[in-house]
Amino acid sequence: MELSSVFNFTWNWYAVPSFIGALVNIVLGIYIYLKPRQRDMASVLFMFFVACLALWAFDEGLTRLAATEDATRFWANRASTGWIFMAPIFFHFALALTRREKIAQNPAVIAALYFPAAIFYFINLSTTLLLNEHYKQVPWGWDNSPPTPLFNLVFSPWLEFFFIASIILFLRERARKTATYDEKRRASLIAAGLFVPLFTGTISQIILPALGIEIVGLTTTFMPVLALSVFIAIVRHRLFIVTPSLALDTVLETMNDAIVVTDTIGRIQFINKTAETLFFWKNDDIAGYDLSILFPSNTNHHSRFVTDSVSRLMQGEFVDDFETIFVDSQNRQIPVTISAAPVQFSEEGFEPAGFVLVAHDTRELQLLTGKLKRINDALRAAKGGLESELGVLMRGKLKGTP
Repeated sequence: MELSSVFNFTWNWYAVPSFIGALVNIVLGIYIYLKPRQRDMASVLFMFFVACLALWAFDEGLTRLAATEDATRFWANRASTGWIFMAPIFFHFALALTRREKIAQNPAVIAALYFPAAIFYFINLSTTLLLNEHYKQVPWGWDNSPPTPLFNLVFSPWLEFFFIASIILFLRERARKTATYDEKRRASLIAAGLFVPLFTGTISQIILPALGIEIVGLTTTFMPVLALSVFIAIVRHRLFIVTPSLALDTVLETMNDAIVVTDTIGRIQFINKTAETLFFWKNDDIAGYDLSILFPSNTNHHSRFVTDSVSRLMQGEFVDDFETIFVDSQNRQIPVTISAAPVQFSEEGFEPAGFVLVAHDTRELQLLTGKLKRINDALRAAKGGLESELGVLMRGKLKGTP
């Protein structure tokens, strides 16, 4: 196909809703991308979802502007990237959001979600089994009704399963007894937003075409309703702040003590913001180094920590208030007390994957202790002086007694 024929367009007002839908989804995706505190699994999946919607809507708009059947077929194939992958991505998003992150991260689940989508995508690009190859001009551009048997009997039920299952997940989330008011409102909002494009898309692009009734497809027009409902949930009902991974990140980054995470052989995997400030290291720079880099060289502080603490951690024990010395990147010594715990327990027994060290800077405490010691020494000296003077005075009085 010549490139000039692909970009041969003629104006059609029916393309405007599709372009508006694409713009809305692009804006929502950019909004989520620019919110680094919300960069968890659910938010990443939502960004992929709106990217699929934007691609689908934009290319659908181009099919309605296309001047030739070949150009329409080209842009329709590009649009299939969006409408084939959007459903499994949204269901994956729903799993992550409704407290099923372990399921969402399971490799078998991921394969079950995306492998069929890849097969449908390959079939659509290389054959005419999924979409009717013959297009005819209609008021809204081009139409390839009726749908193929593969589209009607296999692809459509597969696609709708994900959206119906997502609605069920959110309704169950709403019905959960321990759900908060915000969580109930959020689940209701997303379920309602999901129902709108599901209903209109099923009627306009599956049922009516199967009956031989030609109507402009409404799915991309109403898909922004779903995206906007999720967006409102983000802004008004705090969509992504309750996931465990984000809660953990928030705890780590807001603790006043330095956090150092290592593997079982002592390689540093992560330090939090407080540790970066305390040690004058950036997490990206120190990650991968042995923990000994934080102990004074040519001393026994590191070996003593390994001997006294690591062996206990490997047995599943916790370490409290281990006093030692750390050094920063400028080799300045920092007295600290360390509390440490092993990471990850299996169901069958203890299998540490690493250790979490919480280091409390005791410099201020030592200064205060030193100051109190000096005050105490001064008080003792003053007490001794007073006792000595009192003794001299008492002896003088006793000598002068007749």
